[in-house]
Amino acid sequence: MLKLKLGFVNVGYRSGEDARAQDHTSMMPQSNVMVTAPLKMEREAELRSLLASMNDVPGRVNPANSLVPFEQFDRLHFARFVILQDQSLDDITAYGLPRVNYPLTLAFIADIDGTADDFRDDLARRAGDGLQRIFSCCQGFTPGGDLGRWMKEHETPAITMYKNWRGRTVRQIHEEDALRLQCCVLCRQDAARY
Repeated sequence: MLKLKLGFVNVGYRSGEDARAQDHTSMMPQSNVMVTAPLKMEREAELRSLLASMNDVPGRVNPANSLVPFEQFDRLHFARFVILQDQSLDDITAYGLPRVNYPLTLAFIADIDGTADDFRDDLARRAGDGLQRIFSCCQGFTPGGDLGRWMKEHETPAITMYKNWRGRTVRQIHEEDALRLQCCVLCRQDAARY
């Protein structure tokens, strides 16, 4: 017989009348931020080097990196810096139309718990020096200015946003994962007895 002895983990579940009476407008809002800005072409190599310095290995960020220490943001689901470069610029010429050149553009994308305004302000406060170095490689950025306002002015609204589970916070995801891992350990221990 499998016996689980588990400590209490708050996973945000309400039962019975409590669940039916819950006001869903009080649920933690989930937001996204997408800041875009064209690069200063003479600083492209510098920006690529800065972004690469944030990684442990290519394609995997070091969450404790010195530019933007993502591990300090406990409401952050996902974040990424990416340089956008259209590889299909010549495709339009197949229709007898002239090629349009779009500038290389830096995009910073984040999915978060809470409001975008609060996140931008917190990001500017905690990672301001690193963000200044990164965004100084973009057109229209003035070092020493109001970083939160600059990010808001360069925000591109999302056309769509993925939400796995409405209202499910980063904290809840970590708690549920810890509970799952503990259940796996207990199941293996119990199975070993039989």
